Amino acid sequence: MSKIPIYQFRAELTGSKPKVWRFFEVLDNIKLSTFCYTLMSMFEMRGIHLFSLEYLGKNNLREDSMLFEFIYDTFGLDSYSRRQILNPNKFTLKQITTETGAAFRLIYDFGDDWRVRAKLIKTYIDPNAKSGSFPRVLRGRGSGIVENSGGVHRLQYLAQISEENDDSQDLDLEDQLSLSALNNGSFDRDWINRNLKRDIADLTKKYKGCPDFMG
Repeated sequence: MSKIPIYQFRAELTGSKPKVWRFFEVLDNIKLSTFCYTLMSMFEMRGIHLFSLEYLGKNNLREDSMLFEFIYDTFGLDSYSRRQILNPNKFTLKQITTETGAAFRLIYDFGDDWRVRAKLIKTYIDPNAKSGSFPRVLRGRGSGIVENSGGVHRLQYLAQISEENDDSQDLDLEDQLSLSALNNGSFDRDWINRNLKRDIADLTKKYKGCPDFMG
């Protein structure tokens, strides 16, 4: 039995049309790094690129925001935003927020620039819940990302070209494969939940073993 507060989030792949989203739940005491890996697994991010996590607060104010990354040996100021860079292994969700309406933004692959916005919908305690059953996906829509495809805007551009020409054969092979992967994907809650813990473990090992990342 678990008396640990449960956080329920709605996460959406930014810019996706039709919208790709997930409702999911985690315990409030997980590390922010594990929270990132949960998002990555749900949206089929395989862990072959760098990523960062921004805490946006409830009102999306710059002064409320926080930036979490693994990519520095010492954690100082971000040269662009001048915000303090923090190690996501050093913080848990409950240390950052307990406020419903607060949001996070995961940015994965700084080239393709995939973005997932996760908003805290509610917190509650279920005395009958087992801690081993978290994280878990409740419902969702759409498949995940397509790695190395150019990002969500590139995929939508390809889809538009394909629809207007009514012939995806005009696209090169790599673009055809990207478009096929997106069109043939679908949301499968049971499949995602079966693989969540394994994916999180795999991603933890991947980033811990990379010399450019802090473990």
